[in-house]
Amino acid sequence: MGAYCISEVMAEAGMIATLASSTGAFFGNSFLLISPLIGGIGGFLTGSNTGSNAMFIKLQIQTAEQVRLSSDLIAFTQNASSSHATMASPSRVMLGSALCGIQSQENQLLKIISLIVLGSLLLILLTTLVISLS
Repeated sequence: MGAYCISEVMAEAGMIATLASSTGAFFGNSFLLISPLIGGIGGFLTGSNTGSNAMFIKLQIQTAEQVRLSSDLIAFTQNASSSHATMASPSRVMLGSALCGIQSQENQLLKIISLIVLGSLLLILLTTLVISLS
């Protein structure tokens, strides 16, 4: 709920439009390469695909429209990368290790799952590039 509220406040204050304009001007069509990272950061920070999308989907879509990228493709990228990155959220790793009774291995689990998430973000990026070129 908090991420949605923050997103709405940012939209009403014009902050998302300003960020989208700056991001679009700086990255141009290369924004396609940055989009999975934005989604991944949201998923990692919130531990929730819904929370990440509430925070970043407006920014992603507005930036995509500004640089004339497919907003559907960018929304796919945001959603998929966010969903994958929630696995490495510290709160989820802590919960999983506690449920399995392996709290002492929490740091190792976080390192391993973070590598898996980075690999999945790379695959999402490659998939997005292939789709955008076809």
